[in-house]
This record gives sequence, C-alpha cells and structure tokens, in this order.
Amino acid sequence: MYRYDITKYKSRSITNCTITTPEWTAICDIGNTFNGTLLTVDDYKTVEDAYVSAVLLILNYMKIKLVRVKDVYKWGDILSRIENLKYKSLYTESVLDTYYCIKDNTMIDGIILSDLIRLQLREDIGASVYLPYRFKLFIGYDYLMGVHTSMSLEPLFPDIEQLGLNIFGF
Repeated sequence: MYRYDITKYKSRSITNCTITTPEWTAICDIGNTFNGTLLTVDDYKTVEDAYVSAVLLILNYMKIKLVRVKDVYKWGDILSRIENLKYKSLYTESVLDTYYCIKDNTMIDGIILSDLIRLQLREDIGASVYLPYRFKLFIGYDYLMGVHTSMSLEPLFPDIEQLGLNIFGF
C-alpha cells in the first residue's frame, strides 16, 4: 500500500511543523483572526472543498465508484452547531441527510462521501471509509487527512497541490 498525508499545512502534521504564527484547525475557528486575517465561512469552505476535491480526484483516478463506511459514530450535538448562525450556511439539506441517514457497513458514492468528509472535517462524525485492498481514508483532528491506496498517487501530486493542499508520501 502507498501511504499519504494530505493537508493544508506546509509540513506532514501540525505538531511537526515549525509554525511561527497560529493557524486555524477547526470549524469553531470561523470568526477568529489568524495572521491578521479573519477566517470567514467562505474561506473555511474553500479549504474544506479542497479536501473533498482531493479525495474525489483520487477515487476518480483509481476508478473507484463506491466505498464502504463502517464504525460510524457521531460527536456532540449537531443541532446546537446548526443553531449557531456563523455555521448555519455550511449545513445544507444534503449534509444533514447524510448525518442522519449514514449507517454502518454501507456502500456510498462520491456525493454522499463528499458530505461525509465535510462532517468528519467538522468533527461531527467519525467513520472508517475504505474499499478493501484498494483505498482507505483517515480524517483526524486539526484538518489532518491520510490516504492509503493500492496504487501510487504521484501523478496526482500537481493536481492536489493546485487545490492548495500539500501531499506527503511515506
């Protein structure tokens, strides 16, 4: 298996970076200032979209149409997050449908996976996402994402970097 970290950070992980100025790491940082710049919903969504696009790019490259989801668990109360006006626009009907309907041990397509990735990045849901022997996705705290694949993603490095993300093989 090939293993990669895909992240918005310049280094493999936030703990290994030599960050001299603070960076945002979660949805709750919307409305705060980092490096003199206010993190807006639109700025947040741009980065979130890049993560989703990177995963869909990989699946398309590998010709994977469906992935399996298991070990689904939900963190906290999504309703209280939705009531917060600064996040409300991020929780579309599609995202909420995925939150309420996702079940263990089901196969999902790219549309549902897109919403699931958003929910995982927002720390609303945790889940294992994989296709045996071909693909596994890991999303952790602080906007850290890992991918294991059965084929090299090196040809995709420029495309992923074009999204504003960094990819590190190990």
